[in-house]
Amino acid sequence: MKLNRLFLLAAMGLGLFACNDNDLVEGSAPNGTQEEGTTYVGLKINFNSSSTRADGDQPIDGDGDDTLYDDPEDGNEALIKDVRIVVTDENGNVQYNDVVTDTDADKKYVFQIPSGIKNFYAVVNGNSLGLADELKSWDGDQLTLLKKASDLYDFNASETAGKGFLMSSVSAVQRPIQDNVTETDVIAGKANNVEITVERVVAKVTMQLSNNLVAEGGFNDQTATLKKLTCQIGNADNLKYNKDGADDAKYTTAGTYLMAYNDNGVRETPYYNYVEKGDAFWDNFSENKLLANEQSIYPVDNNTPKTARFYCLENTHASGNYLQGNTTFIKVAAEMIPNSAKKFTYSADAEPEVTISNRDNMPAEPQTFYVITAAPDQNDLNAYVFAVDLAKLYATLVTDGSASAIDDQAADVVTALAAHGYYFTEPYKGGYGYYNIWVNDMKDANGEILKIAPIFRNDWYNLTIQSLKLPGSPTGDLEPEEPIHPNTYVGVTLTVRDWNKVNHNVDLQ
Repeated sequence: MKLNRLFLLAAMGLGLFACNDNDLVEGSAPNGTQEEGTTYVGLKINFNSSSTRADGDQPIDGDGDDTLYDDPEDGNEALIKDVRIVVTDENGNVQYNDVVTDTDADKKYVFQIPSGIKNFYAVVNGNSLGLADELKSWDGDQLTLLKKASDLYDFNASETAGKGFLMSSVSAVQRPIQDNVTETDVIAGKANNVEITVERVVAKVTMQLSNNLVAEGGFNDQTATLKKLTCQIGNADNLKYNKDGADDAKYTTAGTYLMAYNDNGVRETPYYNYVEKGDAFWDNFSENKLLANEQSIYPVDNNTPKTARFYCLENTHASGNYLQGNTTFIKVAAEMIPNSAKKFTYSADAEPEVTISNRDNMPAEPQTFYVITAAPDQNDLNAYVFAVDLAKLYATLVTDGSASAIDDQAADVVTALAAHGYYFTEPYKGGYGYYNIWVNDMKDANGEILKIAPIFRNDWYNLTIQSLKLPGSPTGDLEPEEPIHPNTYVGVTLTVRDWNKVNHNVDLQ
């Protein structure tokens, strides 16, 4: 499957109006000198309705309503602080590269360039986000920004807070610019209307529970009492590892392209350059390198869903290269207390030496437990066992041990119980189980998993958990070199949504 389709992205049109005046003012050109044949160009900024890059591969939220935002706090996701315009001639020579400012009450932005066939590019909020030095010499080529996702947006919960999102041209727009048009005509909007489509350089991912799970009693059919659900986003920034680097500089960002990039028919981004397991990168890769701040989606107030919101870099590459180690995912952590549990007793003089019975009561707070995966009595399969109860066998069952911590003693007891036919999962430390959910786990027309999960800039991936089976996985560990696959413990629906249905003018601030 090729990923270089014509994706029509949440677009924002930037209208350019071009004109000229024979009475040029010295120093009016970008390099500070007068240029022969220079004409006036006027810029007006408009926001148009956005769309999606999914191109039919995922369900589209096409309700057609006129709501600007699902949440009023989303308003500043369209915030415009500054606009940089880059203009080159047919040969790619830069003839204008500067931040435009409004010059009249109608919010038009007038500047001068030579007439002729021109290529136009636009970058929004680059200066506000501290990218001015990298963009001042940009000539419209495929610029790689050595930035993480968090460097490319500044979001706060109000319509005027923050620095906005980095947005850039979808592609160059080539138009002829007429000579001999006056500045007055430019301001009046009479000449050379050119639209530039820009898109956010990051993608948006949200996650929440379905209404059925949010409602009172939504988790009553579980084998444990759910205390809370939190999420974090993984592989949100494109990192690379240098084993020869200094201890504080082994991990650096591979960056992201300023404009979307196709290579021989394949949509590509810089992505995780990991080395094989056993050679430092994954063995020592801290989750702090992988995951953004933890956000809660449960418990909820008044049966109202809570939404976790994340922003991440575009993450696309050749279809065979989507592996667990380089594909964007959400890790969900569930904290729980088992509704029932077993306990063990041991006597060297009894037959059998190890017996199992029901625990009389459950702890008031979450604590470490195990799940039985094999036992002499099949009725004991999938039963919960608390680490504190296993540790009580330590003195009699582990004769040569030296562990003092309860969790360490429990682990030694688990090893010893294998001789008696009992096997367990890894410990659910602190009562936590985990679920890994690939953000855009794509399927074919028959619903078969394609084992690719591309993340496209400017798309909004809205994930809803429809079902969840406790206790999940005890660790949530990834196998970095293995292909991605669906999680069997959780059911999720994905909607690729329009990001901000904006149809009004926005003033520069």
